[in-house]
Amino acid sequence: MRWEDNSDPSLPASKLENLKVIKDGKVSFEAFLSQEYMTVLGGMVVLSDGIPTEHKPGIVNTAIFTSARKGVITPKSIAKEIKRQENSYLKKPLNTFSLVSSLSISRFETLPAIRINGCSITFLPALHKKYVIERQDIERRASQWLYRKPPVNYINVVATVKSRSVEEAANRALDQIDLIRGIWNLRHTSSMRMSSGRIKPVNTVLLGPLHTIHLPSKKLATETYWYQQNYHDEVSALRLGNKKEKTLYFTKNVRKRLNGHPYRLIVEESIRRYARALDYPDLDASFLKLWSVLELLTNTLKSSYKVTIQRASFTFGETYFHRQVLNNLRSYRNASVHSGSEPTGQTESFLYQLKRYVEQLIVFHLFSGIRFSDIASAASFLDMEPDVSMLREQRKMISAAIKYRS
Repeated sequence: MRWEDNSDPSLPASKLENLKVIKDGKVSFEAFLSQEYMTVLGGMVVLSDGIPTEHKPGIVNTAIFTSARKGVITPKSIAKEIKRQENSYLKKPLNTFSLVSSLSISRFETLPAIRINGCSITFLPALHKKYVIERQDIERRASQWLYRKPPVNYINVVATVKSRSVEEAANRALDQIDLIRGIWNLRHTSSMRMSSGRIKPVNTVLLGPLHTIHLPSKKLATETYWYQQNYHDEVSALRLGNKKEKTLYFTKNVRKRLNGHPYRLIVEESIRRYARALDYPDLDASFLKLWSVLELLTNTLKSSYKVTIQRASFTFGETYFHRQVLNNLRSYRNASVHSGSEPTGQTESFLYQLKRYVEQLIVFHLFSGIRFSDIASAASFLDMEPDVSMLREQRKMISAAIKYRS
């Protein structure tokens, strides 16, 4: 583990130390504020890769109480206990788990199995009887949260992974499903629409509402289940028809580009976040999440909006026009975030405009990013002057400088 950049864990640690009470070998804290200090400390912790985020609160709290029992609560003592727990978790044996869910693709489609990043994904018109029996009680319990009827025309998905816990299995399986889903949405989501009545999510390929984790025997691995909080309702299931071969070819081509990509993890994460951003029936929420993907793709999470706009516009022909469009989108984004403005009738149009820039950048990184060593280098390329005549002039100057220095 490590502490977040620019954080100071010594402050909440010292406050917890002052509130600490040990009686008969048991640790407690005097004030209600201790929970706030624990939460603040937890927010400063960055766990090692491979540790599920669901484990973080328990790991941090255990580390605090253990370091309190052993001596003084300090960032060093807490970090030591967290690292001990991390090592213990990472030494656990890998077991096979399967996540069962569904996608808004017609269940009558015949799709080949996909193996990606250690995850095997199969698509089924109907679930095995054992899965159906095991999920019955969970479906009944989950119905109070879903509020909508479960889909009947979606294709079933079984994603199998090896992991150390059911939480890790769920995260890994959903990550790979969302990666494939993002690729398919790049291919099949419309470039524009004008909605009336009830608003639907932008994505064509959506996750079904309920996910369960199973053992190789198909029995439930846990009574815990995962569900889509933003589940809207069953949408029209995608029928690929004669588009299936082109979809599979596109998927194969994207995956080929990802293999060996110098900053593969970032490109994959951008595709996942692109897919997740467009799952919401709340288009304003989709817009804000998609803007963060734009910042990821332009490597401007800590830069000004001017740099974001400059880099995002570089991949388009009429660069200066697109800078105006992006600046308009930035104004909408700021109004939504800072003033709490309600979505307007133009929200859908703005979202689709932003979607175009995000998709263009994903394609840029997939097919042109392989020439750069990392995303920072690719972003520097996007900083270049878009005017070709000026680039040629710069090339002459650079050649002259190289000759002179040589």
